[in-house]
Parts: sequence; structure tokens; C-alpha cells
Amino acid sequence: MPAYHPFGSQAPLKNAGIVEFASDDPGSLRALDACLGTAAEGSARVRRVRYGSLDQLLRLLSDLGHLLTEDHRCRLRCRIVYDSPEFTGKSKEDAEFADAAALSALPERGAPPDSGASEEGEGWQPASALLAGVGLYFLPEWLLNRRFTFYFQPVVRPQDDGFTVIGYELLLRPLPEQPPFRPAEMVAAARSSGLHVLLERELLKKSILLSNAHLGQNVKRFINFLPSAVSDPASDLEWISELIRDSGGDPADFVFDIVDTDWLEDSRRLADIAALARERKFQLALDVHEPAAVSGGKDGERLLRMLRPAYLKLGRRLIAGCHRDPDKQQFVRDALRLADRHGCLLLAEGVEDAADLAWLREAGVPLVQGYRIGPPTPVPSRPLSANA
Repeated sequence: MPAYHPFGSQAPLKNAGIVEFASDDPGSLRALDACLGTAAEGSARVRRVRYGSLDQLLRLLSDLGHLLTEDHRCRLRCRIVYDSPEFTGKSKEDAEFADAAALSALPERGAPPDSGASEEGEGWQPASALLAGVGLYFLPEWLLNRRFTFYFQPVVRPQDDGFTVIGYELLLRPLPEQPPFRPAEMVAAARSSGLHVLLERELLKKSILLSNAHLGQNVKRFINFLPSAVSDPASDLEWISELIRDSGGDPADFVFDIVDTDWLEDSRRLADIAALARERKFQLALDVHEPAAVSGGKDGERLLRMLRPAYLKLGRRLIAGCHRDPDKQQFVRDALRLADRHGCLLLAEGVEDAADLAWLREAGVPLVQGYRIGPPTPVPSRPLSANA
């Protein structure tokens, strides 16, 4: 019995499988045949292409993104099939019968994913599920050609006479000659298409190599991290550790930021990843963007006990305007007490206002980051004056 990739579930794509395309539109199938050439198998209305590695799949998807028109992509459906020996050795008649059954269960264009699908029709999605666009390029093209880099934004400890830099956050940006994109849009597209494992690996590799090239020992590197992209925690973390050491770095200098949307989804699995990370001398930061993640009572306490992060980071929305907002001031004080109870440092992100910075300093927030202190730059820069 074949297994179909569950698009939209954040499950990573497997290293080998079969991509199936189907359509009742002859013009779209002719365009698809022109792209695939002799690589495709199938019958009258279904085409199948096998891939043996994710890089091979990326190249296929990148080519299709370029060669198919938007109208063709809208008229095609696709799915990815795993473990399907029944697709080998079938007679032409059997294959066509199976294809007809599958096509009869295809969802209408614009219908919700997998709506009304029979067993033969499971897994079908619009072709755009695999050909997600990010800015002017398709996601597979961003990954294949590595059209991105990272900028450095200082993380500082406020002092009476200025700031002490304790590290830098690495922020995803397009290369200077490339069109802009939203990093969150790229991550969302990768998750929905199952390509987030490839995206995460490329982003980790680039950020680790770049930070080791520019930063010395005992300078923290804050790097965003997607736990949902970890398929084999022990193997994946060992790969990260080896990459750091091979490029001249120290694992103890690396802090992996986990956004609250990840750590609230599967805290038990994340606790296992956190334990393996600590064994390899990495540190964790919990990147909080919703008040409930801190003020949620027992759940917040339980997560902090399980994960034992070194840093608790408050997003810009939680601290912007705090100098005049009593509710935000109380929230920051609660977060300070929570961080103190669990032995981690509070870091206020997105500080853009001098009055907010002054209030955070007076409240005793130990670490701050934001445009008021220093904007992201292609190479590490010193923070602005504390009184700027």
C-alpha cells in the first residue's frame, strides 16, 4: 500500500520517492511532457517521475517552476508517493485503471486539501504546493542557488557608560544583487511543501560558516532553529557539531533560537532535542512572541524546566512602547522573575525607541537588541552609542 506525503503537516520530504502529476487538461500535460522528457512514466492523464535524492527533487522542481506557465501550474495536481512497489511491473491496462481511479478522486481546483478523496485519491494537491514562490523565485531555486546570506545584529549588555557586546544574532537576508523576500514567507513556504529540512540545513550551514569566519571565540552566535526540521535528532545535532568544529568554531558559542510556535507544538520531543544539544555544549534560547508563552502559568514553568534554556527572548511586539504601557511593564517584570527562577537571561529584542531602552535598563533587563542599539549589517559592527 503506497504512502503519500502529507502536505501541510510539516512532515519533511523523504530522500527518495515518486512525484505524480495529473490533469484532465491536455495542454497542461503536453507542457509537462515537454519539461520532463523521457524521465516520466505513466499513462494518459498521469505522469510519474522518480527521484533518488532531495537535491534531485529540487532540480526537477526548479526546472518545472521555470518552464510551466502559471495557468499550467493551476491545472496540474501533484502528490508524492513513498514505498510503492505496485508502480513497478504493472501492465498498461492496470496502470490506466489505477490512474482513472485516482483522477476520479482528484479534488476540484480551489477545494480544501484532500477534500472528499478516496483511498486512490489521497495526497493530491495543487502543483503550487511543491512550486511555492518566494519573492521573484520559486523556493527550490532559492535553495539550489543559495541566493541568501546572513546579517549580524549585536546583542548587548547595557552598562552605565555604554554597551558590552556579548554576541550577534544572524538574520536571514537576500544577497545584495537579489530581490527582497520575507524570511517568514520562505520558512512558511518550506514548511507547507515539506522542504523545510533542506532549507534548515542550508541556513544552518551558511550561518555557521559565516559566523565562524567573522566572529572569534567567546562571542555568542544566535541562530534561528526549526525543531520540526530535525528528522534524526542525534544524527542532525552531530552533523551541526562537526560542521562547527571543522570550520574552526566552538559549540559552546552557539545559541539556537526556538520560536514559541515550535516549542508549544511538541514540547516533549523538543525536550529530547534540548538534552542532546546540551550534551554537545550548545545553548538554547526560547524566542517568545506571545504573552501566553510566559504568563501561561504552569505550562510556561513546565516548559522552562524541561528545556532549560540559557536565554528567554521577548519579541518586539511585547516590549515596543513599554516605557508608557503599564501592562507591558508588568509583563516584563513577570518575565524577569520567570527567567531568574529558571537560571536564564532575559533578552529584549526589537528595541527601537530611546525611552523604551531607558525603561528596560532601569527595570534591570540584562540583555537588549534592536535598531536603537545597532542595525543588522553584512559584517559584525559595534553598537551605537548608548545615548544616541
